[in-house]
Amino acid sequence: VAGASPYLRHVMQHDAEFAARAVAEPPDTLLDEVIAGLGAAVRESDQRAFMRLLRQSKAKAALLIAMADLGGVWTVDDVTSALTRFADATLSTAIDWLLLDGAASGKLSLADPSAPSRNCGYVALAMGKHGAGELNYSSDIDLIFLRSGEGPGLHERFADAVSATSRLLSRRTEEGH
Repeated sequence: VAGASPYLRHVMQHDAEFAARAVAEPPDTLLDEVIAGLGAAVRESDQRAFMRLLRQSKAKAALLIAMADLGGVWTVDDVTSALTRFADATLSTAIDWLLLDGAASGKLSLADPSAPSRNCGYVALAMGKHGAGELNYSSDIDLIFLRSGEGPGLHERFADAVSATSRLLSRRTEEGH
């Protein structure tokens, strides 16, 4: 794996403990743990720290999924499902973080701060391979953003939220993209 992929080699070198776990532990359990870590990251108040946690989680998921794939532990369907599950969790986490950040700054109020996206009027609909649950290693995610509600400034806040979601997920940082 390290010889064939510079990216995965880098991940293995920078997180040798996780790399060892990816070899020794059941991939389903470990992927659940990585996804659960995303849920904890949503409480991070600093945007840079949050983006760093997203990218660290992505690196772990990429290594874990590749190891399960190349090791013959998972089928192609298992791999595409795992990639899609991780993308769903990352997108949900980014939206929740943005909503909590908006509430903290007084720009919006949340119906339920413990579940920020519930009844928020902001939806990201996955299209293409993502929507079909068939992401592969080179897939991007195609999203359509929808909103409900009326009111002054709603259109601008929605446009800002769409831009911010894209930035959180795609901006390159020192941790990668």
